[in-house]
Amino acid sequence: MRTLARFGGLFTFSLLIPCGLVAQGCAIEEDVAEDEGELTTNLSVASIRSKATFERISIPGGSFGQAGRSAKFFIDLRTPSKPVIRFINANYTSGGKTPDYAKYHYDFGKREMGVTESGTVFNEATYFSEKKRYVAGTLVSYRIDEKSTLYGIQLYPDDVANEGGILEIAKIVRGAFSISGAKLAFVSTGAQQTTKTIQAAMKAARVETRTIDEILGTLQFLPLNPGEAWGVLRVFPKDVGTLKPSDIVVFDELPLDLSVVAGTITKVFQDVTSHVNLKAKERGTPNMVLRDFDKQATLLALKDKPVHLVVKKDQYVIEPTTQAIVDAKIKEQLSKPWIPLKIVNETRVLPYESMCGPTSSAPLCLESRYAFGGKAAGMAFLTHKGVVGRTVDKGSQSERLGYNIVPPGFGVPISSYQAFVNGNPVLAAKLKTLIAKEKTGALSPNERIKLAEEVQALFYKGKIPAAQWTAITTELAKFQAANPNVKKIKVRSSSNAEDIPKFDGAGLHDSFAAEFDEVDLPDLSCAIEEKIENGVVTKLKVDPKTVQCAVKAVYGSLWNARAIDERTFGRVDHETACMG
Repeated sequence: MRTLARFGGLFTFSLLIPCGLVAQGCAIEEDVAEDEGELTTNLSVASIRSKATFERISIPGGSFGQAGRSAKFFIDLRTPSKPVIRFINANYTSGGKTPDYAKYHYDFGKREMGVTESGTVFNEATYFSEKKRYVAGTLVSYRIDEKSTLYGIQLYPDDVANEGGILEIAKIVRGAFSISGAKLAFVSTGAQQTTKTIQAAMKAARVETRTIDEILGTLQFLPLNPGEAWGVLRVFPKDVGTLKPSDIVVFDELPLDLSVVAGTITKVFQDVTSHVNLKAKERGTPNMVLRDFDKQATLLALKDKPVHLVVKKDQYVIEPTTQAIVDAKIKEQLSKPWIPLKIVNETRVLPYESMCGPTSSAPLCLESRYAFGGKAAGMAFLTHKGVVGRTVDKGSQSERLGYNIVPPGFGVPISSYQAFVNGNPVLAAKLKTLIAKEKTGALSPNERIKLAEEVQALFYKGKIPAAQWTAITTELAKFQAANPNVKKIKVRSSSNAEDIPKFDGAGLHDSFAAEFDEVDLPDLSCAIEEKIENGVVTKLKVDPKTVQCAVKAVYGSLWNARAIDERTFGRVDHETACMG
C-alpha cells in the first residue's frame, strides 16, 4: 500500500519563521539542547551526543525483552551534497498532546523541513525509490546484554533502499550520532535491505550490520498496543482497499497507512513508532506482531471468520466468535453521535490583516477559523501586531526585523464553498449520496475512493457563482497591484474540519499553485495531473494552472478519501465540513 494520508485561506505562501519567534517547530543544535527543559519543548534535534539526549527525545520501544527506546529521524536529500538530518522529539507536545508532526515523518517534513509534496508523492520519493529525496527512519536501542546497548538504524520494512543508499544513510546518521562507547548498526527489517557489497565500507564508517531476525531471535509475539476487538479475520489481504471497520487484519507486509479497522496483526516486524501502531493508539484498537502466524494452522483456519482478539502485554487470544456479536460491536461503535462543526456566515474575502478586526486580541484571531478555516485563521493570528505583525505595526517583530515575516495573502470564507456546492445541483446531489453512504459505516476503502473520485470530478467541472468569483478576483487585483512582481500564488486548503479539538486534520487536504498568465478553458473545466520526474510522481497540479481551477481543486480536496475516512473515525459531521 503506497498511500499516506496525513495554518491558510485560499491564498497563502509557505512560511518560515526564525527559531525563537515561535516556540514550536524549531530544530535546535545539540550544543544548545543539553538542558532537559529545552529538549522537551523543541520539536527536533540535529544531533545526538549523549545517552540522556536520546532518552529525552525517545519513547519506550515495546514490552519485549530486548526493546529499549525508539526515536524517528528524517533526512532531507534534496541537495545530495548537503544532507540535513533531524531527530524527532517523540515527547514534544502542543496544547497538552503530541501532534501528528511529532509522530509521523510526513507531517514532520511538512512542518519543519519544507516538504511540499502530497502524501502519495512523498511516499514514492521516500520509500519506493532507490534515488531518494527523503529518508524516513527510526533509531532503536536494543539491550544486547546487561552491559551492552546497540543502537539500530532502521527503515520501513518495504523500503527499497539499495546498498549504496544504505551506506549513505549510515554515514549521515553516524555523523550526527556520537554517544560515547555506543554501538551503532544498520538493522535490516526487510529481505531486500541487503548489505553484502558494502561490509568493508560500513565497517570503515563504524556502523555494524544486523538483521531484525538476529536481534529478535526466537521471539515471535510482540505486543504493540493492548486492546480487545471483534471482527472478521482477514489474512494477508491482496487489496487493502476492500478492508472495512469490522475487519481484524493480518498483514504479511507493513502498510504505510491504515484505513479504519477493528484490529491489526503483522507478520513482519513493526515498532511502537510504526504508522500502523500510531494509528492503533489513536483509534484505541489492538495491534501486535506474530511472526509465525502463517505457521499456526489453528489461526489460519479462522481466515474470513468472525473472531475475538485480545492483546495483552504478555499474551494474546484469537478465538472464534459469532457474526451477531461482531455486528453488535460495530453497531455500538456507529451509535456514537456525529459532532457538528461551527460555521460563521462571513461573506467577505479579507486580507490576513483584516480578518481579526482592529481591536481583537491575538487569541481571538483564531476564532476566525469558523469563518475562514484553520489555516487562514492561523495566518491571521500570526499577522496580528501582538504576534509577529507587519512592518507598519510599531514595536512588532516584523517592524524590528525590517520585513514582513508573514508573506502577503488573504482568506476566502467557507461560505464561498457552500455557495459553490449549492450552485452546482448535480454536485450537491452526488455529495449528499456520498455522505449518506459514508454514515452507514459500511463502505470499504475502494467503495469510498470510487464515490470520492466521482464527487471530485464534479468539483473540477463546476462553476463558481458570480458573486463569489467577483469577491475573489477583486481582492486578487488588490494583491497584484501591491505585489506586481509576483507571477504565481499558492492556493491553500483551509478547512473548518482541521485544527480543532481532538481532530488535527493535518495533511488530509491539498494545495495547488496558480499562475496569473494561465488562461481558463472556454467551459471553465479543470483536471488534476501528476508531475512525474525520474519515474516518480513529485506533485499534483491543476490543468490549466489558473486561479479558478486551483480554487475548485482545493474545494474538491475536502473530499479526499483519506479525509473522509478520518472524519468518520473522529465522528466529525461531514454535512458541516467546509473548505476555505
